[in-house]
Amino acid sequence: MKKFLWLLLCFSSYATAAPDDFAAPIEIEAQQVEVDAQDGTSTYQGDVRLVRGSMKILADTMILKQANDQISADIRGNENGPAQFSHTTETGELMQEKAQRIRYFSDKDTIEFDGNAEVKRAADTVSSDHIRYDLRAEQILAGGDKTDGSDNRVKIVIQPANNKNKE
Repeated sequence: MKKFLWLLLCFSSYATAAPDDFAAPIEIEAQQVEVDAQDGTSTYQGDVRLVRGSMKILADTMILKQANDQISADIRGNENGPAQFSHTTETGELMQEKAQRIRYFSDKDTIEFDGNAEVKRAADTVSSDHIRYDLRAEQILAGGDKTDGSDNRVKIVIQPANNKNKE
């Protein structure tokens, strides 16, 4: 039961990112940018870097779409490495996430990590081929669909409390 409690606490940090992050400007760099104002889509390609306060995204491609006050993001790595997302929580802990594909849906308040996904908070980690986090319910679902034929397992590593204090 304590493991599941940790998962809820771990992932609730998305909703409690450092307060200064939301007041900070968003800075995006890429090798190429295409903005389509008519459909509300911005596509960033090649060594994409987004920084907003403590939040950082590193990716090969990032597609942002805004429609009817809803925002979605599709962030992808490439064959050289996964997309990476990191931020500091309200309590000052560093969260680091990585996956081949990271998707955010504001209408559902969910984040999905696909392809060698890993979420790390301090020294604790959750890894799986698919991790879905529901921001509203503060719930995580990790693992895959057994019908795809893969041996997708979830791995959770929780460090003892005395090891956490050393970091």
